[in-house]
Amino acid sequence: MVKIVRGYCPTQDTDYSVAITYVDASTLQESCHIKGTFRCKYNLYGDKCDSPNECPIYASAPQSL
Repeated sequence: MVKIVRGYCPTQDTDYSVAITYVDASTLQESCHIKGTFRCKYNLYGDKCDSPNECPIYASAPQSL
């Protein structure tokens, strides 16, 4: 499941959206998805962002759905 999350990007100094992949972690008792990787078109090749591992938009997304 992919969820688009919008927030402030300090590198670009503007609001921006990233696509976060939520991985199915369902059990027989409950259905849930946990936060996995994310994709940022601005930093697609990994050379434009100062701290791609500390993305505040990704960090603000819920850990599970």
